[in-house]
Amino acid sequence: MEEVRLEKAAEFEGVTFADVDTHYAQVFRNYGIDFDELGIDESAARMRRSAVCSDLAMTLDDWAIVRRKAGGSGGASWKKLLAVAHAADPNELRGRLRIALERVDRDVFRELADSDEVATLPSSTVVLLADALGESGEKEGAFSLLRMAIRMQPGDFWINYSLAHHLSDVKPPRVEEWVQFSRVTLALRRRARLPTTTSVSHSGKVVLWTRRSPRTARPFA
Repeated sequence: MEEVRLEKAAEFEGVTFADVDTHYAQVFRNYGIDFDELGIDESAARMRRSAVCSDLAMTLDDWAIVRRKAGGSGGASWKKLLAVAHAADPNELRGRLRIALERVDRDVFRELADSDEVATLPSSTVVLLADALGESGEKEGAFSLLRMAIRMQPGDFWINYSLAHHLSDVKPPRVEEWVQFSRVTLALRRRARLPTTTSVSHSGKVVLWTRRSPRTARPFA
């Protein structure tokens, strides 16, 4: 499932959120859970029978956001994925985050980010919360949360990747910091022997290596 998640970070030519959505669905079907066919209760029951139920639920969180971006926030299917994750995973803080994601509740995002319990969350949930903050206009809150997480988990690929992404998305872009964390992200990918498709040049350009040919593009329009 991590390979599917990495498709979001890899700049492979032609890969879309719809593609990632399709791949997530196939992986879970192979696992014996077809969320498009099963109801919420049955899906959650099958997940709870797994020894890695919490990991599956957090993967559903990521898939839900992918599906929302692939099909638009008006569709209901991404909310069903969050509902299944909520029913299967007893963690209270993650449950509150899932409800807030469905409602786009900025106040809850801020409250969760400021709570002491946020330090106990796995990196995938921290990134989920940071992305929710950023998308709701709370960019500084996203920066603060991710920097705190990096102090605790400096070698986590996804936290560094998320911070680099948010630094490139802010207006005006924070180019020097973006280059710094993009380089860290690239080094972590290489260390973990993950598919490496992105590198950063000294000029501040990002170099995208596709399966066909290299190309360069400025990340800041």
